[in-house]
Amino acid sequence: MKKFISSLAVLALTAPAFAQDTKALESRIEALELSRDLNWVKLGGSLETRYDYIDYERNKGYSLNGAAVNKGGRNDSYYRMWANVNMEAKPSDRLTFFGRLSMAKYFSVLGSNGQPTTDFADLGDGQNMNRSFLFMERAFVNYSIDKNWTFTMGRLPTIDGPNKHIALNQQIMGNYPTLAYSAILDGFALTYATQPTTDSVLRTKLIYTPLQNVNYAGTGSSNLKDGNGDSIRTSSDFVSLLVEYEKYNASWFKKNMTIFQALRGEQTPFYQPPFDDGNPVTETTGSDLYVSVNRFVLYTDFEKIAGTNFDLAAQVMYSIVNSRGSLVNNPNSPSTTIGWGTDKRSDDQTGYASVITARYQLDLPSLNRPKIGAEWFHSSEDAYVYDAANVNPINMYGSQDADVYHVFYNHTFDGGLALNTGYMYRKQNSVRGFSNVLGKNQDADNKDQNVYVSLLATF
Repeated sequence: MKKFISSLAVLALTAPAFAQDTKALESRIEALELSRDLNWVKLGGSLETRYDYIDYERNKGYSLNGAAVNKGGRNDSYYRMWANVNMEAKPSDRLTFFGRLSMAKYFSVLGSNGQPTTDFADLGDGQNMNRSFLFMERAFVNYSIDKNWTFTMGRLPTIDGPNKHIALNQQIMGNYPTLAYSAILDGFALTYATQPTTDSVLRTKLIYTPLQNVNYAGTGSSNLKDGNGDSIRTSSDFVSLLVEYEKYNASWFKKNMTIFQALRGEQTPFYQPPFDDGNPVTETTGSDLYVSVNRFVLYTDFEKIAGTNFDLAAQVMYSIVNSRGSLVNNPNSPSTTIGWGTDKRSDDQTGYASVITARYQLDLPSLNRPKIGAEWFHSSEDAYVYDAANVNPINMYGSQDADVYHVFYNHTFDGGLALNTGYMYRKQNSVRGFSNVLGKNQDADNKDQNVYVSLLATF
């Protein structure tokens, strides 16, 4: 009996401590499990604020999107912001996921001209119950089939490729050259990688990114139809072959990357529905515009040339475009034709564009060794140039029939903050009448200038 009473006493005295130990053990197990789950997930990103001053000068009049652009000039200044959250997850040795959530906006918008936005709406976004926008800029997985072959699918990193990263003083953000894609594309890729030598890598990649016209309003018996009444495909093939070679630690440079990319899109329809408002002047039967495009791009760069702090990069693009039909077909005005870079119903165009970027790192340890650089972009009258991911007000890499000059300065502060500032000047000799890519070339004499200051925080 005494032993039983003693046991009860001991139990009563040790139970609270035992419970505390058990709770602490459970907490440690939960922390361990959480650590294990997060071990294959990485988060990072950046926040950029930028001020731009832009001076526009128009020395000849022309038409743009149906409105007259008169001779004269104007200047604007804006504050803008970008926020990116980068994600990487590696749940297995074979599978890796990469994603980026993005936001891009003007500071504190009160109102706007030319965009269907509600005045003052920007001042409550994120708190008011009026929208739930979240942009997935990229979301793709790499699946390692074996040590050489990799399969990729998803929203591919087809924007912000070279040469853009040099002036931004960032690591290369996408291995697709800027003059090749410069648009966010979804699709599939198959890559074969090998090492010819211990200090080089060779990759060959086949990319399929279909372009689509979505039939949201279709029924079981109605297809999308062009302006001639013919059914059009909802999906169009867009294929590319990319060959990339990297070489390290040669006798006269620290690193070289050379990329060749060939792209082809065959008879892609540009769908526009019929428009009938009862006015014979404005009614249309819809679009029967089909565009085929071939682009060939060669990019190369060299870092730390001849043991110095000098970097150099160059890129050249050659394009062949075949335009058939018209974006707008008015039965009462058959002479109105809007093709890709033409006012003809059938037209073939060839053109080229190039960009050269040079950068030098100053040996100034007290200033964290800042960098200075310059670049020059040139495009011919019929070049197929397009930059959907452009952030520069004068669209340096997407200007048709233009010369653009850019000087820049990069300064990195301790702790993850960087300053990028620069000046751009564009001289454009002709423009197209609709969205800057459609319609015939019109003579122009545009001279635009841009001064910018950007602060970039990386986390």
